[in-house]
Amino acid sequence: MSAAREPAIKTSHFAAELKALSVLGLREAEARARLAPVLDQFAALSRADWVPLAWDIELTQTAFDFGGAAAVHQVNRETFLASAGGPLLGPLFGGALSVFGVTPRAMLKVVAHGWVAGTHDLGAIRIPVNDDGVSALEHVDVPEVLHGNDAWAEGQVGLFQGICEFVGHRCLSVALSRPSSNVQRYDFTWAVVGSDGKTQ
Repeated sequence: MSAAREPAIKTSHFAAELKALSVLGLREAEARARLAPVLDQFAALSRADWVPLAWDIELTQTAFDFGGAAAVHQVNRETFLASAGGPLLGPLFGGALSVFGVTPRAMLKVVAHGWVAGTHDLGAIRIPVNDDGVSALEHVDVPEVLHGNDAWAEGQVGLFQGICEFVGHRCLSVALSRPSSNVQRYDFTWAVVGSDGKTQ
């Protein structure tokens, strides 16, 4: 990549997204064919490089076009689970869980730090509400290229689904709103899952 600053994400995150395209099932090959120019460029990058946000937007839109919102949720869920257990974010989340407990609330305490580590010029994360069973996450200073991009914004729902799965809870709801053009807010509720598999 050039030295010019532009929104970007870590190569490891993008690699996990590419792997997660398997959720498209029989349509994965078609999706990868559409993404061929991106895949060719990605193959030339090293693990230390950054991936332009434009590639992430294209991948997300492709997943949406071939599988709808549910597919985009699944791609982001699988990507989060891979990242949360990986070398970049694994230590952050492991430390948070040991200090704050095994809950989505604890996971959200370090999401902002993970965002800083895994993105570049992609805004910031703040957590205005973080109580038992209910939280709110705001993506602020959203880059202009993402303003009004419903597929990318909707895809972040999968983040919360992944958070819950990672700590053995159940995601009950995620509501997306846009208080302004450069802020995306997600109101998130969850429940504990008992040993019988039922929410408590």
